[in-house]
Amino acid sequence: DRVATLDPRSADIQELLVSCDVLLTDYSSVHFDVAYLGTPVIYTRFDEKEYNARHSSEVWFDARADGFGPVVETIEGSLDALESLLAANLTVSAKYENRAREFFPFRDAKFCERVVREIRSLK
Repeated sequence: DRVATLDPRSADIQELLVSCDVLLTDYSSVHFDVAYLGTPVIYTRFDEKEYNARHSSEVWFDARADGFGPVVETIEGSLDALESLLAANLTVSAKYENRAREFFPFRDAKFCERVVREIRSLK
């Protein structure tokens, strides 16, 4: 009852990302968006070996070493990680919060201002 299947043609992904309490994702880059917002992330990599062998080249971001949440490989692992988050009242652990803080040093909504300033400095 608590899971909805959405039509990707009409769903507002930005609204969904802002309103979610936790993101379970596989290889999608939306984990950056929710981690920036301080939302917990669980990487569900049930098919990592197959994915790496067939669908991807080497990536620059290693979720295990640098990710913003645990990487799990089974449904049971996903449920355990989700239960741990719920027990912690959906609070991001210090380990993952520190990674996000280092990855996103600016959380001040002044990105456009900085970009424009840098572009103008190139003139």
